[in-house]
Amino acid sequence: MTNGSHGPLPFQDYTISDFVADLRAPTPSAAAELVLPEKRELSARLGELGKDLRRALARSLDEARRRLEDVLKAGVFVTPSALWEAKRQSLDELDRRLEMSMPRNLENKREILRTRMARLEALSPLACLKRGYGVVFDEGSGAIIKSVNRVKVGGQIVARLADGSLTARITGVRPKENE
Repeated sequence: MTNGSHGPLPFQDYTISDFVADLRAPTPSAAAELVLPEKRELSARLGELGKDLRRALARSLDEARRRLEDVLKAGVFVTPSALWEAKRQSLDELDRRLEMSMPRNLENKREILRTRMARLEALSPLACLKRGYGVVFDEGSGAIIKSVNRVKVGGQIVARLADGSLTARITGVRPKENE
């Protein structure tokens, strides 16, 4: 091959890696020279990062020391009895409020109890007896008789009234007529 005016071109040997590499060095020595500046730059950068790390650590330690000093200056560490006193005052206040509310709560509960007892008394079978009603039982079994169909002429019943009971013999039964 010839190069126009300069004569034949020298033959150059290329490898495939020469075509894909970002940087090519013609000799191993040239490759070492290319790598060496990067090594120096990396070493310098590592030194800077180390300094940055030491500064950040020092700032972090200073901040932690400052926060610890602030906490130690807080009332509970300076005068622990102050915390105790505040809690005692709070407890005294709660005790005072409880003592004030107990009689009021007790009276409210008594009123509720009186109301419920009056309702219960109104629904009591004994209250019905006091109004003139009675409860009828079969004398033999003691079962409450709720229907005329449950008794027989000649049988005996017991009628419970407000002030006692009486025994009676069945002489007749009159079923309720349809209304």
